[in-house]
Amino acid sequence: MVRRKYRNRLDLFVPDGATFSTSKGGTLAVPGRGGRIRKIKLKTLGKGAFAKAFATVGPKTPTAFSFVEEGTDYSKEIFAEICADHRSKHLPCMDRFGSYAEIGGGPSVRREHERLRSLQRKAERKWSTGGYNPEDFAIAQGFEHQADALEKRFGTFYDVYTMPVYEKFSSLPGNALARKQGYALQDCFDWAWSVHRRKHPGNSGPSHYQMEQDMQSFREEMIACAKQAHKKYRGEYGRGRGKYPKLPASLIRALELLHENVLNYGHAWTFEFPNRNMMVDKRGNLILLDVIFDMEALRKQGGPR
Repeated sequence: MVRRKYRNRLDLFVPDGATFSTSKGGTLAVPGRGGRIRKIKLKTLGKGAFAKAFATVGPKTPTAFSFVEEGTDYSKEIFAEICADHRSKHLPCMDRFGSYAEIGGGPSVRREHERLRSLQRKAERKWSTGGYNPEDFAIAQGFEHQADALEKRFGTFYDVYTMPVYEKFSSLPGNALARKQGYALQDCFDWAWSVHRRKHPGNSGPSHYQMEQDMQSFREEMIACAKQAHKKYRGEYGRGRGKYPKLPASLIRALELLHENVLNYGHAWTFEFPNRNMMVDKRGNLILLDVIFDMEALRKQGGPR
């Protein structure tokens, strides 16, 4: 399984005198060159099975931040890798912004961790602006090692991703075409899933495991349906949506990019197209915001979908 390894775990931190939690939001900071610190105020947007979403407060063009607990879900990493190699007007361009360690163990542990990190940053600034004195570097390392020990014992680590903030799927009258495209994908999902479940009818045991491990064929059925949705699939499941438009080649390619890239991350990745996971950009393009997930990872976590 191919995965990128990231460093600089503590890119994001809570600045002196501020508060932040992944349940309520707050103010975080990013270290910059020359000891400069850029503060970011975040408000809560929502919570998914694996990620916690926030948006910046203040700028005219807000940015969405997604905090994913390390080692639980790789969908944001997949989107980031696609964005690095391709440009799709139907996929959000996610970027790995950094990492964040949230410290448990009570207020006293958090205060001690913040104190050590603050002392570390001050020592590093003194080292970088005072002629790179080895003694200052050793002092900074000492504080860093103490803070690392607290993180190892009490920390929860998050990979942090950013992307633009989009309009809701059904919020504007001018988004009619995008809505019809989204509805076509939803009906194609239902059709492909019915085919897949006939192939793997069991709800437990070996048959269910085979169904989970054979999601590649489901995704292929889904894409094949999307290519012909305007000809064949007209609301077989009673949604009363009428005839679908022909889905543009760019949208089909977006599905193919997702299908191809999840192959590096396991066999149990599937599509899903609820309204909450589809958005619209300022040009009226349908955005497939969070339409893939790992069934095996979700089952191990024990969460609903």
